[in-house]
Amino acid sequence: MLSVPLMILFAFSAIGCISDGGSETEDWNSLVMKVNESLEEGNGHDMDINSHIEDLDYEKALASIDEALECYDKALFDIARLKEYAKRMEEEYLTGYVIAWEGQVQEIANSLRCLRVIISIDMFNVEFYNVSSLHPVAEQQMSQAFNYYYKGEHEAAVTSATSSLNKYETMEGVANDLKSISVGIGEPFVIDYANGIADLVGHASSALDHLKMAANSAMQGDESASGQLISTANEDYGDYIATIDLLIGIETMHPNAFPSQGFALQELRATYLAIKSNSESSALGYRERMRQLEEEHQEFFE
Repeated sequence: MLSVPLMILFAFSAIGCISDGGSETEDWNSLVMKVNESLEEGNGHDMDINSHIEDLDYEKALASIDEALECYDKALFDIARLKEYAKRMEEEYLTGYVIAWEGQVQEIANSLRCLRVIISIDMFNVEFYNVSSLHPVAEQQMSQAFNYYYKGEHEAAVTSATSSLNKYETMEGVANDLKSISVGIGEPFVIDYANGIADLVGHASSALDHLKMAANSAMQGDESASGQLISTANEDYGDYIATIDLLIGIETMHPNAFPSQGFALQELRATYLAIKSNSESSALGYRERMRQLEEEHQEFFE
């Protein structure tokens, strides 16, 4: 069973409104309300993220992360405006408070971005082993199909090629999913590997298609067409072997990333998990600084 990423369970506290009058104060309080509304909405999406992760519904979890980040970006935009107001008020503690608030939201947003990568890695892991489970038999059947063709056993070649092709067609959808997921992970070697798997499946499928046509032409007595088609099939197979070499090269450069058993990309996952944890700790540190300033200046924070 896949490991479930750590959950985001942060809650934000609002800055109290200034109690005296004036247009500056009204503008300040209006911005504070906007920030808190954005954060409240973002917190709601955080709870959705946790629920989707528990259900292993990664697609919905990613969608909720994007919605939460949009809310936090809105909050950060308005917090930046609050900093300008704080500077004009010439209250050092207030500027420090807003800076701490900004830091807290930035760190939680960074934590969510790390969580998005972690979830994408877990999705990659599932699809990677879906391909790994199908490929050995598909490759064996493709090799058998070529052997049958060259032995003159054309009907057996078609049967083996069809069985292999069915598996590669199943892998095609998985490979396309891997390509999309790899973009969400954002690591160049992962993207290259996913593209390589998609290319591998494409070359295999093309080789098998041409091999079947070559065998059928041979059974119909059209040796000229059969020869041309098997030549094309061999070219496709050459591209297939070249792509395998490319994938092996990536695996060699990243020896623990794509194990035959276990979990793919676990070192990368651990890196993002550590960054995520550090961001969460930093967010709590900023929140503690805000609490200290609230206690020191109770007359300001209602």
